[in-house]
Amino acid sequence: RSCARALEAAGAHGASALVLLDEPGASTEPAEGAAVAQALIEELLARGARLVATTHASPLKLLALRDTRLQVAAMQRRRVDRRNGPGAAKLPTYSMLLGAVGGSYALEAAAREGL
Repeated sequence: RSCARALEAAGAHGASALVLLDEPGASTEPAEGAAVAQALIEELLARGARLVATTHASPLKLLALRDTRLQVAAMQRRRVDRRNGPGAAKLPTYSMLLGAVGGSYALEAAAREGL
């Protein structure tokens, strides 16, 4: 239903529509979810909407790198040694790096937790 609302807003408001997508397509099989999210993003852009999307999906990151209507950015992280805990961690600095593709730290986080 949220996809339909985003498309309705873009259709009704065109260039004045701002659509925020948080991890579109994340609640399903990853390849299918990324394909659905890409179709949604392309349709929103075709309708003239401005949008902000967060993603960990590599196909969507690649779309943003090749499509001149999109811009990619990543959140900066810095390594912090924890003297009272297991190993080092990468913590967010809350600084956005325009033009950079961010990575996922899931495996690093899992290792830190002993998984």
